Amino acid sequence: MTEQGTEQRIRAALAEIVEADWVPVEAINPRKWPSAVLAAAAVAAIVAVIALTPLWPGKDGTPVAGADGRPSLPERLPSYSWVQGSLDGPFGRAIALYNNGTGHEDWGFWQVIVAGADRDSVRRIDAAMLEGYPSDLARRLSPDGTKVAIGGEDDRIRILDLITGATRAFPVPHGMTTAPLAISPDGRRLAFASFPEIASEGTLYLLDLDSGVVSSPLGPVSGAAAFSPDGTRLAVHTWTVRGYTISVIGLDGELRWRQPVEESTQLSANSWSPDGKFLVTMHYSRGYRVLDAENGWEARIAIPADVLPGCGGEAVLGWRSPTVVLLSDGDVSGTSSNLITEVDLANEQTRVLSRFDVGKLDDLAVCGVQLATALVPEMVTRPGSDPDRGTWPLWAVITAGVASVLVLLPAALWMFRRRRTRV
Repeated sequence: MTEQGTEQRIRAALAEIVEADWVPVEAINPRKWPSAVLAAAAVAAIVAVIALTPLWPGKDGTPVAGADGRPSLPERLPSYSWVQGSLDGPFGRAIALYNNGTGHEDWGFWQVIVAGADRDSVRRIDAAMLEGYPSDLARRLSPDGTKVAIGGEDDRIRILDLITGATRAFPVPHGMTTAPLAISPDGRRLAFASFPEIASEGTLYLLDLDSGVVSSPLGPVSGAAAFSPDGTRLAVHTWTVRGYTISVIGLDGELRWRQPVEESTQLSANSWSPDGKFLVTMHYSRGYRVLDAENGWEARIAIPADVLPGCGGEAVLGWRSPTVVLLSDGDVSGTSSNLITEVDLANEQTRVLSRFDVGKLDDLAVCGVQLATALVPEMVTRPGSDPDRGTWPLWAVITAGVASVLVLLPAALWMFRRRRTRV
């Protein structure tokens, strides 16, 4: 083979390789800078789209299909998200409020999450955090799901209106920590505690949410209070050096009855059955006990032993009927995730209504679950989905933009240089 033939074969092979890897384009030279400018503009546009995509409104809480206007609870609630959007305006009725966390209990990255009752949306409520930790005592979802009462350490209680996005603050008696414990069934009164410090005995008060008037002290309270269905009485949980007790008092503080209970027995804001007959209490290691609400004696009603209390927060989430209660159930596959379990006290039958997805890094998972109790009787369940999480946090938007530039700009420069070498 001649030298000229060999050279032609080499040229043909190189041309075939180049054409297989690259789409033929005109060489960029100083006389054709407009093409380079257009390429740079295209790269800039791509970077802008990637960086600004998280700011797009998205689904904006797509209305729930198949609920026929009734409030609904997802069969699965989403796992922790680092780019979960926060509440920054009107949201609508909520069906659930809960703590979602990842990390370790000593350095956790907690979020207080509200989930929509009428739209497939979830938001983070930053105002409900207490010193960076979502204390169960720091917030309370109203029975109708339209408001969140938020306590704290500044001698006031704030009421966040989920319909309008507005917040109203009420000054309250001095205490290092104020905690909203229960909202009356008609939504007009808030029972709250003023604590000298968390996990200590506090003082119980009533706040009129229409006038802002605070009652005289009603007596001591430790961890929980529950309104009777007619709103005329309060069940109160206290623990002192004398032991644990559950009491029922009038709204004027008058004692109706008091019963000692086993250590670590807890009351929930929704412990009272709709017919006013029972109070469901919880013991973390021994399960549930049902008390007769008229006298405090233990009632002959059993809750199945395999229904275990959840990882934290209140155990009783609401009532479907006088005999059907929703409980915050325990661990799932060794994690600390919660189930929402329906229990029929008449026949001890149980079924899981909803569960919380657990991500790979959700070591702290979900706890402190609350439901909009007035919506529970007519509530339906809907399939779990990918909800509208709202706008990404600013740090995430900036990080996405910077990462896009760091990745796309070097790639664009490399392609530009490769094209010039082919000229």
